[in-house]
Amino acid sequence: MALPFLPGNTFERKIGKDKFHLTHQFDKYNGVGMLTGNKLGVGGVPLAGEDLRPKNSVYPRGEGPDRPAWLAFDKQVLCFDAYFQESITERPEEQYRIRKCRVYFYPEDDTVQVVEQRQNNVGFPQGTILKRHRVPLPAPNDDRFYTYDQFNVGAEVSLYGRVYKLIDCDQFTRNFLTKLGVRVPPGFSAPEDPFLKHRQVSDGTQNPLRPYERIDTLKQFINHDTHVLRFWGVWDDTESLYGDVRNLVVHYFLADDTMEIREILPPNSGRDAPPIYLSRNRLPKDFNGLRLPGENAQRTVLNVFGQLNKQRWILDNLKTGAIDQKYYIDQDLAIGQLINVYGRKVLLVDCDEFTKNYYRTKYGVQDFTPINYKKDNDYKLLKQSYPYTGFGSEEDSLNSTKKLLPEPVKKDFNKFMGFDRQGLESNVLRFMAQIITKDPIQAERRFVISYFLADDTINIHEPPTRNSGIDGGKFLERQKVKKSNQPRYPLQISEYFGGTDFYVGARVNINGFDFYIYDADEYAFKLMEKESYLFPVSNQRLVLEKLRQFLTNNSDSVAQFEQHDPHHKGYFGFETFYCLMKNLAGHILVDHEIITLARYYAQKSFKEHDIYSVVGVAQEHLRKHNYEHLLPLKENLIKRDRNRNGRLPAEEVRIAIRSVHVPLPDYLLNTLINRMTQEDGCIEYNDILNALNWRELPISKPTPTNEHEQDDFASTRRTDDPKMLDKTTHERKKFNIEYSIMLQDLGLNMSHPLSTLGTSSNCDEEMERKLERQRATREFIVEFKRKREEWKTMERQRMEEENRRIKEYAKTQEQREEIAKAEKRAREQALDRVQHTLAEQIKRDREEREEQELVRQELYLEEQEQAMRRRERDEMEARIKQRLELQRERDEQIQFKRLRDVEIKQEEDKFRQQLMAKFAEDDRIEQMNAQKRRMKQIEHKRAVDALLDERRRQMTIDKQRDVDERIEAERIEQMRKQIIEEERIKLLREHAHRLLGYLPKGVIRDEKDLDHLGNDFKNEFKRRQVNMQHPSGWDNL
Repeated sequence: MALPFLPGNTFERKIGKDKFHLTHQFDKYNGVGMLTGNKLGVGGVPLAGEDLRPKNSVYPRGEGPDRPAWLAFDKQVLCFDAYFQESITERPEEQYRIRKCRVYFYPEDDTVQVVEQRQNNVGFPQGTILKRHRVPLPAPNDDRFYTYDQFNVGAEVSLYGRVYKLIDCDQFTRNFLTKLGVRVPPGFSAPEDPFLKHRQVSDGTQNPLRPYERIDTLKQFINHDTHVLRFWGVWDDTESLYGDVRNLVVHYFLADDTMEIREILPPNSGRDAPPIYLSRNRLPKDFNGLRLPGENAQRTVLNVFGQLNKQRWILDNLKTGAIDQKYYIDQDLAIGQLINVYGRKVLLVDCDEFTKNYYRTKYGVQDFTPINYKKDNDYKLLKQSYPYTGFGSEEDSLNSTKKLLPEPVKKDFNKFMGFDRQGLESNVLRFMAQIITKDPIQAERRFVISYFLADDTINIHEPPTRNSGIDGGKFLERQKVKKSNQPRYPLQISEYFGGTDFYVGARVNINGFDFYIYDADEYAFKLMEKESYLFPVSNQRLVLEKLRQFLTNNSDSVAQFEQHDPHHKGYFGFETFYCLMKNLAGHILVDHEIITLARYYAQKSFKEHDIYSVVGVAQEHLRKHNYEHLLPLKENLIKRDRNRNGRLPAEEVRIAIRSVHVPLPDYLLNTLINRMTQEDGCIEYNDILNALNWRELPISKPTPTNEHEQDDFASTRRTDDPKMLDKTTHERKKFNIEYSIMLQDLGLNMSHPLSTLGTSSNCDEEMERKLERQRATREFIVEFKRKREEWKTMERQRMEEENRRIKEYAKTQEQREEIAKAEKRAREQALDRVQHTLAEQIKRDREEREEQELVRQELYLEEQEQAMRRRERDEMEARIKQRLELQRERDEQIQFKRLRDVEIKQEEDKFRQQLMAKFAEDDRIEQMNAQKRRMKQIEHKRAVDALLDERRRQMTIDKQRDVDERIEAERIEQMRKQIIEEERIKLLREHAHRLLGYLPKGVIRDEKDLDHLGNDFKNEFKRRQVNMQHPSGWDNL
């Protein structure tokens, strides 16, 4: 017997409890905040109604850190082979079908995915059956989800009503479950699918209806798909009437050895442009006219039985009577080869780059010289020109004369993309110029002419000069500039200034101003020398060839060079070289060509960097890319070190560093390797690893220490300051030009041998620099090793100190745990004593409560009897009150009917009086005599009575009509119900025999329905023992 929840009748469960913290869903594990969601109740004690069963997979704890499931099982999947049986009801060949699939379980979040293995031509969709998500368990456990312990080989898993049989798993899944203590049975095969068996039988009985010969061209198609050889050809048809030379493009498709020919029609040729000259097909070598249909077939067959209607054919593998037709293949095509295109001789004159690489690789052909096949025409092309209109540019005006709908001017896109600004590469040539004039003030002005290679535009800027009286700034907006002495409205496109018009020593007339270019910046010289094919004055070969032709005929030229070099060193300064070249060949060489030779034959000075700077720059590169993966590089170097002596050749070290993609530029890597290479050409790769380890042994990045380095950095910036150009000129004056090497290149011999003093001193200096570099490298390596040992010592001491602190902390924790355990035991003993005392008190209280409960039960029964009697009395009073209410309503209805009859009678009397008054008024008006008035009154009375009778009769007719309509509606409703019943009986007679056992409740109402369905159905229905009168009787079907 339960006690009521009242004060004094409950047990205080909080006695002896010291934890009252509320539940929380977030916690930290290993310093990572995450959602736990598995704590219940208050103080760790669950409340009423809370489910203690885990909703996620619970994995046993092992050694190591306690990581969350989403991190511990990341990218791990349990894979099971499974099948499910699908029932088939519409095919007589099969009753069920076995569908194989794979079930994937993801331990990181307990999600499940089912994917069916694809089969060809099965007739139903395949692939992903169940998308990845958490799947609930079948009812009544649908408030929980599947975990790993529900999956094992041989288990049946019900996913949304479909049962999957797990038959096998992969090796990873087997090892995973075995480590968790789950025994995994051996795998077995799925049952045979009757559908696939029937399919194999039907496929085996299918035979081809025609002779079949397998010609495998798939390999050739896969290897050479989209590979096309392209030749340019010529067909000379001048011998025929009105014939001429036709230009063609021959395409050979390597995928199937077919050829296609297209014609190239020049503008206004007068011919229609067909889409194709020869459609794609195999081209025969010998053409002797078109053959009859079937004469040249791919297959040859033999007639075995020659009957008229019953013919049988077999494939002739010997190809008896077949025509041996040869076709063009790739090795038959070459430049200069004549091919027969159905009687037309086409000469191949050129091919594209892909075709050249193909023949060079496969057949070793190296000669691809094109053939220039041209024939002069007897006529000249007449082209009418129109003058410039003055609106827009000259190109726009010319385009308006070519088409009715003018098109915009097409720009040289390739030139723009090749010479557009890219980072610090501006592709802009800057020259210093001055105006040629007799005015001394104008002659002192200096200008910077900028030429943009991307679009051939010019911009002129005048740097401001103090106290000159002339404001500097923009002198000419960036634009294309015409050359001088051209008509204002030309018939042809005017000639504009180009890149070859600007060089040192040139005179250019720009909008009436005559400029003399006397210098250029360093970037302009380098760019012009790099693109020397566009600038002949910067092409060292062309300048030498021009100078060779002059100096060969001048016998005193070598002597003049030797006169300016009295010590026979083989070189002298730039100013000496410049003045000498101006005197010797100033009439054939411009200043820019002389500067080009001076720059080419100037003595090269290389800047030496110490090892600390090189290592600092390398570490800065690695730090910017956050590259710390030196372990793969170390493993690669150790793998290449077969002698295990810690040394490798410099080239091997370079290849190893590049193989692991260390983000270092080539120049920096080469410099570092050269500085650390020893005399025998080997490198201690541990030193390279230590130098690249910027995390443990960092070296700061070097900073510019002198003005020269800062100026080198500033020279990369874009500026229009003439001082930068003056500095370039000043630096050029410091050049030492090795004229002896130039004379050797020109093929001229010197009369006096060169002095070896300078050479030997240079060699000694070079040797000293080399020894200094090696010494610095050795010192750097020694210093590096010393710092590394210091770092290791410090790291070892730090680890020992950390281990000591850990041990002290562990010892402190053990002491705290022992104290806590002792306190816990004391609390438990005190709690046991309190519980024993409370148990005795509870026993006494229970006995008292039982006696009180008996008294309360008796009182409760008496209250229930009184409430029942009170409820019966209230129900009787309610029935009497309802009867009185119905009697009152009946009396009110009778009284209302009487009042309505009185009102109708009064209304009739009132109507009679009104009619009498009206008739009397009419009689008065007509001034009739008394006899007539009496007669008239009697007549009027009779008329009024007749109207009243007519009104009563009409009311009676209306009532009778309402009654008839109600009866008719009832009759129609009865007929409708009868028709529905007949149709229901008819449907039952037709379909009840086939639906026996599947009929829902209420279809068969009583025994009469069974009588309509026949004795067989009635007996079968009774045999199933269905109680039609009981509502649950139908559930047994």
